[in-house]
Amino acid sequence: MKKTVTANISGTIYNIEDDAFDLMQKYLNSIKMYFSSYEDSDEIFMDFENRISENLYSISNNANDVINSKHVAKIIEIMGKPEDFEDLEIEDNNKDLTKLRRDNNDRIIAGVAAGISDYFKIDPFITRLLFVLTIPVGGFGFFFYLICWIAMPKTSIVSSTKRKKFYRDHENKIIAGIAQGIANYFSIDAFIIRLFFIALIFVNGFGFVLYLIIWISSNYAKTIKQKMDMSGVKLSVDNVEKFVKEGANVVIADINYDLAKELEDSIGKNAFAVKVDVSKKNDVDNMINQSVEHFSEVNILVQNAAIGMKPQPLLETSEELFDKLFAINVKSVFLGAKAIIPLFKKQGKGGVILNTVSTAALRPRPGLTVYNSTKGALIPMTKALALEVSEFNIRVNGICPVAGETPMLKDFLGSSNPEENHKKFISTVPLGRLAEPRDVANAALYLCSEEADFITGVMLEIDGGRTI
Repeated sequence: MKKTVTANISGTIYNIEDDAFDLMQKYLNSIKMYFSSYEDSDEIFMDFENRISENLYSISNNANDVINSKHVAKIIEIMGKPEDFEDLEIEDNNKDLTKLRRDNNDRIIAGVAAGISDYFKIDPFITRLLFVLTIPVGGFGFFFYLICWIAMPKTSIVSSTKRKKFYRDHENKIIAGIAQGIANYFSIDAFIIRLFFIALIFVNGFGFVLYLIIWISSNYAKTIKQKMDMSGVKLSVDNVEKFVKEGANVVIADINYDLAKELEDSIGKNAFAVKVDVSKKNDVDNMINQSVEHFSEVNILVQNAAIGMKPQPLLETSEELFDKLFAINVKSVFLGAKAIIPLFKKQGKGGVILNTVSTAALRPRPGLTVYNSTKGALIPMTKALALEVSEFNIRVNGICPVAGETPMLKDFLGSSNPEENHKKFISTVPLGRLAEPRDVANAALYLCSEEADFITGVMLEIDGGRTI
């Protein structure tokens, strides 16, 4: 058995293995040293300690568990290392920011481009690119640079001005991430930039040449600091954590494997497609097993599979449709829970189950009796299961969206006068529109996040006021 020590981290006592304690001490010392030059260094360091303690408690289930090196490594991964967020700002009150100076601290040749960029609060890369592009125009860029070199005094003072910086966006690239990088910099849609480059190709191939120049002369945003700079985000504990933790792994499970595979390819390495019929136990078990095999562990299960029905009286609803609706809308949730809960227990970290219910369970519409019933069944199932598994730190919640602008909507509208029925649906929503995928996604993201770690057994209505 390893030797353990008792440590007080932000007011909470933890039992930590000796080697893990050394690793934690080194990490805390590096953080403290990094922020030592900041005016409010003590406050920042205390904030870091508080966040570390919160995360330690979360990933170890409670403060009574012995903390090992893997726990500490996870904390470092979550919070980030000092080298990930090197100093963004160095203050100097004596600098006159109204004067145009060559920046000797950020120069490639004479610091002209860096100085102009500092004055206008833009990325030096932009200014340098403009100089290069204007050289073929009668040598204008070259001569203008020389004039500025002679006329502008130099400075070695680091600017305190926070500027966005241009980087190629590796995560959202089509070719080299240039268009997306420019779009991030100017906060516009990347489609516009891509269209611009395509249009310039027909101007003596200029768009192609320009793209190559930017490709050769720029870098990808790799570190946390670079991603923050690309978005113009200021350094804070919350922002560091946000950028470190982005990029969750996603299993796309669907009966339509081709569509799931398309999504996997578009997302990249963080996605994995699995074919599954959610009404069949073997398929659901296989989905969980494949997910674990691919990503090592599973922490969240979002149960979103469902089918709708065309409005019709109960007496005209077939037994086959009844069985199909309950198999996909209700039995699937039962099978998913049975498959994932043993895994959550085995992993020992808790977990989240999120069931997609519907406002149909809370305020049913006529002609959809069986569909309404399938969604109604999920409310007590979700709440009862939340109580049943709470001791294992497993949270179970439901979201209740109003009818949304999705392909399923056409089933509810029916074949007779769908446009008029669409207007009637909207008229029942106080905020004047139906749900959009982003509305549901944002709510689901919150309930699955650590910010909701004290929320279980709830039905979150995403309905624009429909169920008020």
